[in-house]
Amino acid sequence: MKPTVFAVRALPGGVPAEVTARAELRGGEAKPAPRERIHAEGVEAGILVVTYLDRVDDALLDGLPNVRLVASYGVGVNHVDLPAMARRGVVVTNTPDVLTDATADLAMALLLAQRAASARGTGSSAPAAGGTQVRSFSWVAR
Repeated sequence: MKPTVFAVRALPGGVPAEVTARAELRGGEAKPAPRERIHAEGVEAGILVVTYLDRVDDALLDGLPNVRLVASYGVGVNHVDLPAMARRGVVVTNTPDVLTDATADLAMALLLAQRAASARGTGSSAPAAGGTQVRSFSWVAR
């Protein structure tokens, strides 16, 4: 018998085939399911899949008595009441460090761009007034 998984909303990129082959997936629509529907359709679920937008607390799990694992699609767990999960014996997983390299790469790119602009005598410690956004990099070419 396959374990039942309830996804509060669709995940970016869809659900991997490995998951659908090994579990009965419920939920997962584009818009998040209302709590009443989560409770009705997820009552048998042992695994709850959420994103950082979905609050997971005692009130949610009161209607999901079989949940033993909360899988959070994302880096943080600020949206999960960790003490409540510990009291219930529910394991919480997430994807730590998934953005570490990308953040470091962006920081280095900004430092190098600032250094290059300073070497040309066009650098500034902040974008010029007038609404130029830092992430557009348009301030580097000045």
